[in-house]
This record gives sequence, structure tokens and C-alpha cells, in this order.
Amino acid sequence: MGWWKDKVDLLLGEWNIGFARQKVGDVLNGKPLHIEWLRHGYSDRWFADPFMLAEDASSWYVLVEEMTDSIGRGVITLLTVDKQTVELVSRKVVIQEDSHLSFPYIYNKGVGKYVMPEKGWSGSLDLYAYNADSHCCWKVETQAGLSVSDAILVDTDTMLATQTTAPNGNRLTVFCRGNDGWAPQYDITFADNIARNAGALFTVGNDCYRPAQVCNNSYGEGISIQRLSSRGDRIILEEVRRIMPSDEVYSHGLHTFNVWSDNLIVVDGLKYNSRRMPGRLWQKLSGTLRNK
Repeated sequence: MGWWKDKVDLLLGEWNIGFARQKVGDVLNGKPLHIEWLRHGYSDRWFADPFMLAEDASSWYVLVEEMTDSIGRGVITLLTVDKQTVELVSRKVVIQEDSHLSFPYIYNKGVGKYVMPEKGWSGSLDLYAYNADSHCCWKVETQAGLSVSDAILVDTDTMLATQTTAPNGNRLTVFCRGNDGWAPQYDITFADNIARNAGALFTVGNDCYRPAQVCNNSYGEGISIQRLSSRGDRIILEEVRRIMPSDEVYSHGLHTFNVWSDNLIVVDGLKYNSRRMPGRLWQKLSGTLRNK
């Protein structure tokens, strides 16, 4: 079932980002997500993997994966979204390469802001600096030979990611930073396929949580929220809530969950659009569309 579902998602799938103006603590306690979906006029592209970058009185600024039908691979784009109407105000591509890019994980280091996107099939892990004035990114660090999917940081010297050879399975790898870059230390193995990251770590009270993707029947079908703790020098992850799509339109997938503030969570959702099949099928046959 999973193989066929993944193929259907590729041919018909259309992702969009959404905003839930509610407390994450309430969601952890069982309240459903109330999502306002991004409103935009594009029919040749979709947006996924939202990471909040900033906000002001009128707008949200979000880094996303943008997938355009004509290109067939992801780029990282900055979206400006009107807070009141949830309409797309503007978009700007900030990272584009020959390889597929997604999951623009953001973290602060000193006074700077950095982006570490997923680009596992390129065979490297790259770090980009972000300039808030020009809204531009430039590569400042690369580690060749490291093929990982949707990497996030626990701290400056500890990284969690799945291996690109099996990104959607039950094995999460813990990496530590050394003189030669990131090196695998040990694996965390789950009972089912909930290893792949779905967003950055977040805290509620004194507890830290990791959002992960549920990939049992297909890629990115739901969210597993896991409490992060430690035992000795090992990380322990325990699921506290599983969230499956409940929206009537975006009912086929939910694979990003990022907490921005006490009153805002950004997510994405998947719906099917049969009008996309001819173009996507042609891309697949011509070898330009690659599964994440």
C-alpha cells in the first residue's frame, strides 16, 4: 500500500502551508488543529515545509520548499503572508541549486541566522547564512559525503537526521560535531516508521519535544510529537501524541509542525489535484522528477 500511495502522492499531490493560531500546549493535550491555509493564485506550484523566519505587525515571513511543475525540483523561497487574510503578498527564491532542496531548517548562531536545507540526494550537507536586509542566502559551510534527510539540531554539537538511503523508516541517527564535521554516533530505533523529523524542537514548560513524520502507509501521512529526554549520554524519545490530517480539503498528508510562538504553529497539508497528473507524469517519464 505504501508504495502505491507514494506514487499517487507524487502524481496528484499538492501541498500547502497553514497557520494555527493556538497554544501548542492545548494541542499536546488533545485539542485539534484549527488551520488557516495560505491563499494564493498559483496553479503551477505548491509550497511545503514551512519554517517561520520573522513577523511584524502586518506580515509573517516564512521559508518554504517551493515546487514548480516546470522545474520538477524544490527551491527554498521566502514567502510574505498577510496576517489578517492569510494571503500571499510576495515570494522570493533565496536558495536554488541543481539538486532538490526542501525542509529549510533555521537556527541562530551567535548574532547570525542560518539555514540548513534538506538536500540529501546531492550527497552533501550545506549551511547557508541569511541576510535579513537583502533577504539573500549564501553558502558558508559544506560537508561532502553526508547524505541525510531533514536534519535538525539538539544543540550546536548534536544533530538528528535520517539517512537518505532510508529516510522514511524507523531509524533516527544521532550525529555529533567533531573536527572533521558531523559523524554518526548511534541510532534510535522506533517500533514503527516515525523517525523522520517534521520540524524544529520546541519546549512547553520544562519539557522539550520533537515533531516527527508518520510514514507507515505513505510518506508524511501525519505527525508524531515526541518528548525528548536523556539517559546518561543517550537521547530518549517518547511519543506523547499522534496527529493525523482532519481537514476536509488537505486530508491526505500532514508532515511539518513548527512552533513559532505561544500562539502560532505553522504546518503543511496535502490534497490531490487530478489536473497535475499529465505534467507530473511527463516529468517522471523524462526523469526530471525525483522522489524525496
